[in-house]
Amino acid sequence: MPYFVRVIDSSGAVVQGQEFTADFRLSPANPRGASQEELSLRLPYSQISDLAGYRIAVGLKPTQEELNYNRQRRGPAVSRPRGSVSGRRSRGAARCAPR
Repeated sequence: MPYFVRVIDSSGAVVQGQEFTADFRLSPANPRGASQEELSLRLPYSQISDLAGYRIAVGLKPTQEELNYNRQRRGPAVSRPRGSVSGRRSRGAARCAPR
């Protein structure tokens, strides 16, 4: 299952992004899966307080066939303008905290 990880700064710009493949497949017969992945991100900052502005976004990259299947079952997704970022935390987004 292909997925992506993006680092988004306080202005909403993507400052870093990577794409990965998790080692499981979803299907109508098996709609859930799990995978544990390890990755490292480097965040530029001059003061520790700068880190509060970053967000980490993680999402699946479905195939066109999977998108069509989901749209038939649930209807079309509501989209926001490209590059816009909500101020609310959503599923798949997490705040970045220093170690």
